[in-house]
Amino acid sequence: MTKPETPWNRYLRLMEERPQAFSQSPLLPIVTDTDLAAQFTARTGRTLGVVYESPYRLMVVDLVRGPEGLFAYERVLPAARGDAVVAVPVWEGKFVLLEQFRHALRQCQTAFPRGFGENGLSAQENVRKEIQEELRAQVLEQRPLGRIASDSGLSGDEAHAILCRITRPDPPLQYEDIQGMVCLTPAELETEIAAGHITDGFTLSAYALYQAGARG
Repeated sequence: MTKPETPWNRYLRLMEERPQAFSQSPLLPIVTDTDLAAQFTARTGRTLGVVYESPYRLMVVDLVRGPEGLFAYERVLPAARGDAVVAVPVWEGKFVLLEQFRHALRQCQTAFPRGFGENGLSAQENVRKEIQEELRAQVLEQRPLGRIASDSGLSGDEAHAILCRITRPDPPLQYEDIQGMVCLTPAELETEIAAGHITDGFTLSAYALYQAGARG
């Protein structure tokens, strides 16, 4: 019977698969010495390596060296190596946002559609897929707005924000917990943001990129 892979061995394999995710910096170097890692775990009880893995995310606990010595630092990496996207859909001059239940918050949010990266798909291909799945619409034109690092204190992922002119949207209710759709002019969207009705970080960041591009 094959022994299950240990979190640390999975971590070493992940380093080989994604060297860019483990790039070294003199500011906070990552320690990869197996003996030092084992000594740290024996002393502190902290498990190092890939401690959780799903089809969507990996929870990684690195051993890093700071000014006061070694400590464990956790982060989340995307399971796939494709480009995550935030769509900024526009139909007949209005932004299209979804009302969607978010399990992590245990409440609904109004937000632009977004999707995890998928292996083999570019950002341009992925945004067309998300628009088709979540709005049942087609992308007529698209323009990149920039990239968003949603939570650099925890997540090692970035998403590409893409402005899309689309055909008539007709979102499939209950698919991925979609509860409804709203179409807002720029002024209406800003009113909703100012009132605190739109709090999704991806949506706020993508709209800021849109505004910066429009003014530039």
